[in-house]
This record gives sequence, structure tokens and C-alpha cells, in this order.
Amino acid sequence: MRDVAALIAPRPMLVISGSRDAIFPIDATKRAFADLTRTYQCLGAVENLQSDFFEGVHEWSNRKTLPFLETHFGNVNNSPQDSS
Repeated sequence: MRDVAALIAPRPMLVISGSRDAIFPIDATKRAFADLTRTYQCLGAVENLQSDFFEGVHEWSNRKTLPFLETHFGNVNNSPQDSS
């Protein structure tokens, strides 16, 4: 999957993986992240790549998600104002 993930570069990417994920084993995910880091470095965009490796299963930790989205895509906490 690292080759598919590399197609996202240099756009922002947050890799999220639990230590006990049975679908995407953490060791393979960390190796893929290291490869992705080299790809992002070559493109001068390493600041667009982050990881959230956490204790858990195949789930969303949400520890870094909102700050990542806000950094790269703007404020995610405010809903649009009703213009009517």
C-alpha cells in the first residue's frame, strides 16, 4: 500500500494506526511510513506528512486528526453560518 499512499504526496497525509491492528499490522505500517517520509523529503514536503501510532486496534484514535485538518485545511470546529 505504500506505493498507493505515495501517490498522495506532496499533499497532506496523516497515517493513523493502532498497535494491535489486525488488518494493517503496525510494523508494516511503520515501514511504509518511513518510505513515505523519504518520498515527502524528496518532494520538499515533509511537513505535510504526519503519523498517529497509538495503543489500540483497527480504529480511529482522533488524537491528531482535528489539529492536522485545521493546520492543512482550515478551522474544522466552526460550522458554516446560516446565511438565510
